[in-house]
Amino acid sequence: MSDISLLNKTKFKVNDNITVHIPTLREIKGDSPKLYGTDEDEANFYSLVSLFTSTSSDIMLELDEAGMDFTKITDFQTFLILFGGMPKKVLDEKSSLMFENINLADFKVSLSTINDLPILYDEEHDITIDELMYMQLSTIFCTVYSIEKRHRKPGDTTAKEYIIERQKVKAKRRKKQKYHSRLDKQVIALVNNSNFKYDFDTVENLTIYNFMCSLKQIVKKYQVDNLNSGIYAGTVNAKGLGDKLNWLDYE
Repeated sequence: MSDISLLNKTKFKVNDNITVHIPTLREIKGDSPKLYGTDEDEANFYSLVSLFTSTSSDIMLELDEAGMDFTKITDFQTFLILFGGMPKKVLDEKSSLMFENINLADFKVSLSTINDLPILYDEEHDITIDELMYMQLSTIFCTVYSIEKRHRKPGDTTAKEYIIERQKVKAKRRKKQKYHSRLDKQVIALVNNSNFKYDFDTVENLTIYNFMCSLKQIVKKYQVDNLNSGIYAGTVNAKGLGDKLNWLDYE
């Protein structure tokens, strides 16, 4: 994706059958927050995004409970597993925020007639999402939503068991917690930042890609300013910092 710019774009054509939609914050938030004070629309939407951005490390506990070793499950297999558990209502309602011309609710897990490998297939429109297409879409969605995939690789069985036990403890805590908007804190932080030129109303018109790029840029600027302050104060050694002092590079 390094050679592709998504700035100010609302769509990205993958092929003749699949075009990715890049939503605005207003689209992601939906109507429910304003009408009912809930984040259901956002929660459902990000659960759909997670289909393409999650790895086996993200669902290691669920895999372990099913008798599966998360270290041996590929990203594509994770995608198919998560897809199988996704409510069709969510697929139907939120697909339009991720794609311009397909509905994930029309797809079913199937086997390729070419190599007998698992795929997602929309029979009515003859559209296939195989592992290669998944990888392309995953890269695009990770870029759009500024998500970095996590691949945990424990060194041995003991380390793996320890990680899983830690996840069990965290899972118990999460069950007691309600969903809290992942966007709210970011919006509040940027709207109240002098380097950000949008207010609570106008920020909702930004695409999620533009918004996340702005967030990363401002965070990078603060990091560079703090480094420069440390250099001038003599508490930070500038030697070896290199591009870390370039605030235009937000990656």
